[in-house]
Amino acid sequence: MASLFERIAALNTNGPYRAERVTEQTALKGGRHPVLENPRPNAVLGTSLGGAAEFRAAAEGQAEPSGAGAAIAAASAGTAAETAGASSGAGANAGATGASVIDDLIVGLGCFWGAERLFWGVPGVLGTSVGYAGGWTKNPTYREVCTGRTGHAEVVRIVFDSSRVSVEELLKVAFENHNPTLGDRQGNDVGSQYRSAVYCSSQGQLERVRKALDTWQQAFTDAGFGDLTTEVGLMASAPSDAGDVRGSVDTAEADRGVGGTVGCGDSSASGEEVVGDGRYYLAEDEHQQYLHKNPGGYCNHGPNGVTCQTGVL
Repeated sequence: MASLFERIAALNTNGPYRAERVTEQTALKGGRHPVLENPRPNAVLGTSLGGAAEFRAAAEGQAEPSGAGAAIAAASAGTAAETAGASSGAGANAGATGASVIDDLIVGLGCFWGAERLFWGVPGVLGTSVGYAGGWTKNPTYREVCTGRTGHAEVVRIVFDSSRVSVEELLKVAFENHNPTLGDRQGNDVGSQYRSAVYCSSQGQLERVRKALDTWQQAFTDAGFGDLTTEVGLMASAPSDAGDVRGSVDTAEADRGVGGTVGCGDSSASGEEVVGDGRYYLAEDEHQQYLHKNPGGYCNHGPNGVTCQTGVL
């Protein structure tokens, strides 16, 4: 957690702020159990808090729906059942047209309360949840993340139908509504947990994200911003406590974070591109859809004046 003097210094500079980072060896060890073992459906969308693997399984009829959401996801997915076999790689390459592939993308835009709300009304978004990624501590709590000693960022996991919305269109929503040039701060929030970040579910998706951000840098420069400081990397498959290796198409239970070994990524992910332990951990129930439950709650997200084009990049 940033000290008072660090906060004052960070909030009185126009440039990016960088907090001291922990390593795998110095990070808090974490707990044995997820902080949200039995997540309820999304309070806004009615869908599961699970990731793309759970939605794909529900669409194929291979898993019981988790809450009301999986049935909605199956109806929204269209032809997902026909293409799910190739979804671990094709999801990153499918555009906003053509065959439906259910995929997910994780973004960090500062405080996750306001960030999650940005995606509820986006056509093609099937589910959202808030959690922690990019760090080292297993099954972190909100209080632990806020110390800065877990390495995690506050993030939103977006599950989407790629035939209805593209990766670039989701990024457009994110990058037009926060300041991705501030390093480890956003608005009045200071600390590494508030960094701008994009964590991808496959190598193909990663390449698209990098290309979009490289293209949009000029738009931010023209608007008077500095260089983008967004952390971009991969989520990764992770061995479970029982020793099995979970690939990109995971069980519904593991996909929700039960057992603490969420695998959201490409099983061939490069170790150099995986950020932290490569896992996504669901946050506590009180943080899920926070601004729906607390309409007057804190939010520092909104238009930054930059237009991010999503045509041919």
